[in-house]
Amino acid sequence: MDLVHMFDCTFVTNWVGKLTLLCGLLLLSNCRKVDLDGINNLNGNIIGVIGHGGGGYPSPEVNLPSNTGTGIFRAVEGYGADGVELDVQLSADSVLFLYHDSALESLTDCINCIQQKPASELDDCRYRSGFNTNIFSDEKLMRLRTVLDRFASRTPKPLIFLDIKTSLGCNPTFSNQTYSERVVRALQRIYHDYECQDWVIVETSNRFIAEALLVEDPSIKISFFRQLTDDNLNYAAGIGCYAIAFNNAPTGEADIQSAHAAGLRVAIVDVKIKSAALDAIEKSPDFIYTDNIPMLQYILK
Repeated sequence: MDLVHMFDCTFVTNWVGKLTLLCGLLLLSNCRKVDLDGINNLNGNIIGVIGHGGGGYPSPEVNLPSNTGTGIFRAVEGYGADGVELDVQLSADSVLFLYHDSALESLTDCINCIQQKPASELDDCRYRSGFNTNIFSDEKLMRLRTVLDRFASRTPKPLIFLDIKTSLGCNPTFSNQTYSERVVRALQRIYHDYECQDWVIVETSNRFIAEALLVEDPSIKISFFRQLTDDNLNYAAGIGCYAIAFNNAPTGEADIQSAHAAGLRVAIVDVKIKSAALDAIEKSPDFIYTDNIPMLQYILK
């Protein structure tokens, strides 16, 4: 055998070996199991499956924009998710809309920001098709009340986590404090009209919003969204929060046990793939926000 053929054979053999090792590792990761009987949390030892942004953020598995009616209703009524997490912003005339980004032009055919426009204009804003979204979908911005109207008579009701967006610096005259006060009043109207304290949960990192809502109505469920530190944990427990939410990656099982010991349920955010789901489940949170609802349900069944 000449040197060229020896080199070719060695090269091929090395790559075959590497591919075989990679396939083996992938098979091992896919075969990884979790002990569902070992789940220990404040939610009856059951992990609630919560659709992130409704049906999940656009990906190869999700072909709709986040926070859209089709995605939200598919998550609850189609997949049977335990609930959804929705991004909430306030219009210029104090109507709560579902939208994630600061600028409307990043995802829709409108411009500027939700806080700068009246509800009548926002009702006509359509989502643009993107790389992972269905070009045939015709989704518009949705009012929070439209979702609550849909689920108000449903039994059992889904859990609706409202991620309140307040850091919206698209207006040089924007006042976070004034905006937060208006958000509190709008949310208070929601709770008054729907009596939804048991199933609508306000998720916020804004201490003013959390405290203002609880002072007025201690039965409102607040999920405090902050990095898990002793200060944030003590604060959330001290004002009577229902839960604390944080990202999956930096969180350990001991952190969640500390939150549970303080009487706080735990929502883990940013679970997109199977390995992240398995990692999150092993920590025994109460809720997991996922971008792939069927995958998480399959693991948990």
